[in-house]
Amino acid sequence: MDDVTARPGAPLAIAAALLAAFCYSVASTYAKSAKAVEPFANAHGSMWAATLLVIPALPFFPAPAVATPGIMAAALALGCCAAGLPTSCISS
Repeated sequence: MDDVTARPGAPLAIAAALLAAFCYSVASTYAKSAKAVEPFANAHGSMWAATLLVIPALPFFPAPAVATPGIMAAALALGCCAAGLPTSCISS
């Protein structure tokens, strides 16, 4: 286990994973208590909040390489299929 935590960037990745878990717990608690907020509006708002919180960090964590067309297609497919389609199916 020491091999993994000794790698460059490992502490930052571990901290990010812990912060993500904490954010999921806050979001779950909020979703249970905010009955008046529609699920679509709640999901939409959380995506915008995540975007706005990540943007200021971009200059500090540049991409290590240019994304290939395959990587961009995979990200687009995940965004559309994993987030877009289920949301559109639920709201219709």
